[in-house]
Amino acid sequence: MKSIDTQIKELRKALGEAAIKAASLNMIRAGIEAGDMPAIKTGWELQEGLAESLDRALDILNGDAE
Repeated sequence: MKSIDTQIKELRKALGEAAIKAASLNMIRAGIEAGDMPAIKTGWELQEGLAESLDRALDILNGDAE
């Protein structure tokens, strides 16, 4: 079993990655509102892996992460 300090460090990393990827959803929304396809495309590329980052954070919280 990993120490609490290690789990917290891993959780911070996973949540940081998820927060960055989630922020790109605002770029997608703004791109849609402005009709700016390059912004939509960039936002879409940045959000890739959001679900996996959130799943990783949940696994860490549940003690299931290796």
